[in-house]
Amino acid sequence: LETSTPVIMVHSTDDCINGGIAAEGLALEDAPIVGEWRHVEKILTISRGTSGLSIRVESSLPALKMDRVEDTRWKAIQSSSSEPEYEVAFDGKNTLRLQKGAANFFAHRVMQTKTLAGKWETTSGTKRFEIAHVSGSLQLRAEGRGALRLLRRGLLEWEARTEDEDEVVYVLEHTEGTDRVAIKRPDGPDGGKVMLEVRRVGSSNGGSGGLESASRPPSTAATPQEERGSSRRERDRSRRGSRSRDGERK
Repeated sequence: LETSTPVIMVHSTDDCINGGIAAEGLALEDAPIVGEWRHVEKILTISRGTSGLSIRVESSLPALKMDRVEDTRWKAIQSSSSEPEYEVAFDGKNTLRLQKGAANFFAHRVMQTKTLAGKWETTSGTKRFEIAHVSGSLQLRAEGRGALRLLRRGLLEWEARTEDEDEVVYVLEHTEGTDRVAIKRPDGPDGGKVMLEVRRVGSSNGGSGGLESASRPPSTAATPQEERGSSRRERDRSRRGSRSRDGERK
């Protein structure tokens, strides 16, 4: 992946090969490139459907069809054009190089979330939904409503989109390893405003790293340093009192 033209370098958040993608149903040669990739703050997504591989360079842009040129090189093409938007080269492990004209940039693989999937509920338990792996991607399912496909747009954010019109309905914020999800309004006048906070079904209110735990008042218990300081002050007062009594006796 050498190039003589200027490049924009990015840093991987995880050098591990994505373990969340099931190889079943994928062509063997395509499976290693399927996944999520990071360039600066943006997430690129490569997926495989019935028509082959596609890539989203940004969540807000339409997917581009990927046509293989060589074993580790593809052309990313819009459905309405035969001219490639990008040339995509893959090192076979954790790095992509995308080239558009004379400009290049690199993207590095990020590990898929392992803790967003599961059953979730409001703190009152009145509303519940499930996030599940379906055909290599995540879907949000709620009783009586159509499934929403989740598309990652940042390290901590996923867009919940309708399957038919690809409309963004919600934005989910989740920190890996925690039992909390914040559901926000999509981009717009109220974009970013938290509508609802949910917890994993079966988790306690004090789950690790939860959104609710962030708003709890700090503990009033003394720290070890405070206890040692208090003991020293008591000893000083005791010595001063002893010297005062000795002076009175003299």
